[in-house]
Amino acid sequence: MKKEEEHDLLSRARTAIHCHLKQEKLPPAKAELNAKESKGVFVTLWLAGNLRGCIGHLEPRHQKLIMEIEQCAVLAATNDPRFSPVSIEELNQIKIDLSILNQAEPVRSETELDPLHFGVIVEQGMKRGTLLPAIEGIEDSKQQVRIAAEKAGIDLRQSHQLYRYQVIKLTEVDDGT
Repeated sequence: MKKEEEHDLLSRARTAIHCHLKQEKLPPAKAELNAKESKGVFVTLWLAGNLRGCIGHLEPRHQKLIMEIEQCAVLAATNDPRFSPVSIEELNQIKIDLSILNQAEPVRSETELDPLHFGVIVEQGMKRGTLLPAIEGIEDSKQQVRIAAEKAGIDLRQSHQLYRYQVIKLTEVDDGT
C-alpha cells in the first residue's frame, strides 16, 4: 500500500469521527478509495498512549473498504462499551490505528501462532473471540489464545477451533496524519 493511500485511509477515519461528532454530513471519499474491495477492519483509538476505543469486524459488512473504515471509526469513538464516547475536544489528541485483516486460515495448534505476526480467532460453536497481533504485553501464543477465548466466554477445556490472520497496520504519526 502506498503512503498516500495509507494517509488517505487514516484521514478518512478521522473525518468520519469528526463529522459524526459534529452531526455533519460526511463528504464523498476520493474515487480511488471507493474502488477498494472490503476486508475485515479494526479501528483502534489511542489517547496519551492509552487505549480509548477499538471496534472492528473480522469479515467485511460493506462492499467497500472505505465504508468499513468509516463505520468502525465512528463505532470505536462512540460505541466501545469500555469507554465513554469520545468528545470533539479529545479528537485532536487521539491517534488512530487501522488494522486491515487478511483472510483467516485454520491452524491445528498454538504452535502455528505467533502473537507478533498473527492475530488469532478462537471459535467454539457460535462464540468467537479475537486478538489482533503485536499487542503490547502479549508474550506468547498461549496467552493470546487465552485472552481471545475469555473475551468470547469460550472454555478452552472444551473443543474449539483456532484461526490466524495477518494485518496491514496503518498508524497515524503525531501530527494527526
